[in-house]
Amino acid sequence: MKNINQVKLQGFVGNVKDITTRNGKKAISFSVATDYVYTNANGEKVVVTSWTPVVAFAGSRYITALEKIQKGTPVLVHGRLNSNSYTAADGQRHTTLEVLATSLSVVVKDTPTAEEEAEEAEALTDDLPQE
Repeated sequence: MKNINQVKLQGFVGNVKDITTRNGKKAISFSVATDYVYTNANGEKVVVTSWTPVVAFAGSRYITALEKIQKGTPVLVHGRLNSNSYTAADGQRHTTLEVLATSLSVVVKDTPTAEEEAEEAEALTDDLPQE
């Protein structure tokens, strides 16, 4: 069996941290908000937003949008999951997950009509179990 560590996120940039140096390379850290939409037992549409931390390294031939990244920017991120472990000052061990971006694009899309949004939301929820 082949192992796969691949992530694809399309959403909106949240908090952007300054460009820093990480392992000798310039990097920008930011979060991406993605939504999960479902209809609950009462027939109400419920939107759950998840925030995913992303790190993108400057100089990668696939990272061309770093200068354009700011809060609210719609982005498409391809990358892989990476775990980091550290020990806090109180001695407790913590592990975090982040996406290391291998490709980052600013999404430019025409504003969808209300009908297109409804169709997309319906398509996303058709095969999903109800909560």
